[in-house]
Amino acid sequence: MKQLLVGLAFAMGIVLGAPGWADDLDTERAIVGQLQEPHRILLMRHAAAPGIGDPPDFDLADCDTQRNLSEAGREQARGLGERLRAAGLEEIRVFAGPWCRNADTARLLGYGEPEILDALGSIISYQ
Repeated sequence: MKQLLVGLAFAMGIVLGAPGWADDLDTERAIVGQLQEPHRILLMRHAAAPGIGDPPDFDLADCDTQRNLSEAGREQARGLGERLRAAGLEEIRVFAGPWCRNADTARLLGYGEPEILDALGSIISYQ
């Protein structure tokens, strides 16, 4: 099973924005081919979530207190999952950071429920 890390809270890693992380399906297939080699990881940030940061009183256990995905962000995540499958990435293991926008991005890729890892959270102290 391949691994895909999803949803870093800040700019740690590669940002893959839908709709265009590659120019065409052949290029995407080449990228997926590399991902299918042992010990390969695709690292991405959450999809579009308007604003910057979270409100001062946010709670990681309460999505209503956080900055969340917009409808465009939800479409981005679904579209990226479709593109990954069209390029041949059928089975992967998905991880996400503890913010709702991270987990939602991971779920919307369509590879099942993500494993939430605190290590993929912010390097800035939070509640």
